Amino acid sequence: MSMSLQRKRNAWSSLQKAVPFVAIIFLVGAGVIQIGQSMPSEALDRYHADIAKQISEFPYQIGRWVGQDVVIPTSAQEILQPNGLISRRFTRYGENGALTFALIHCVDLRDMDGHHPPRCYPASGWSINQKYPTGDSETIDVRIGDLRTEMSVYRFKQGGPIESGNELTVVSVFVTPMAGMVNDMAVLQDLGSMGRGASSLGVGQLQLVMSGDVERSDLKKMVDDFISNIPTDLIRNMMSFPDTEELRDLRNYTFDESGRS
Repeated sequence: MSMSLQRKRNAWSSLQKAVPFVAIIFLVGAGVIQIGQSMPSEALDRYHADIAKQISEFPYQIGRWVGQDVVIPTSAQEILQPNGLISRRFTRYGENGALTFALIHCVDLRDMDGHHPPRCYPASGWSINQKYPTGDSETIDVRIGDLRTEMSVYRFKQGGPIESGNELTVVSVFVTPMAGMVNDMAVLQDLGSMGRGASSLGVGQLQLVMSGDVERSDLKKMVDDFISNIPTDLIRNMMSFPDTEELRDLRNYTFDESGRS
């Protein structure tokens, strides 16, 4: 074998051995570049901090409703890593009716994935109430200040650690800058799949939880009476875009304020 051919084979063998290390270096380098590009800006930090502050100042009286803080499971906080969180039991002056209000805001949209009621309540010991076919979609039209939207209604049965009693009615909606107020988890998943920029805008969720299988007409009255009086500025802030240049292009994907494209 000639020296020239042997040198070529040795060079090729060395190159083959080096390929995995070159690939690792490339991937690590690309990761560093990607992380550097997706680091939150000061404007984005301020945006999330403003929302957290508004949530911390959420009133204990909403119209005729007076609230008292209640504890949520520690595991839920660990999973959600909330930027802001309210868990509060409200009752009405001089009238029957009580509800637990939860407001959760996450800085990463993907953190909310497991908190969709059809997922999180069964995971806590509840099951879909079979009186209502699983495929049926029940919603309630609501007004929050001058904002109109639909909130989804979920009905569960059996006992669980979240609420006493053997039946439960949950009303829920998600709030995002890019889609407004939406009920469809698939919309959030689509937004999350657009990349870290879209996910970093965050997402909020409003939930009203009531004991029992509440009759629809009574449910509508209770939800309207409470939700119409919550601070509109907070909802608008969770729907707004931060003043940051790197997320400017995402504005092209915004939905109208009703949450419909």
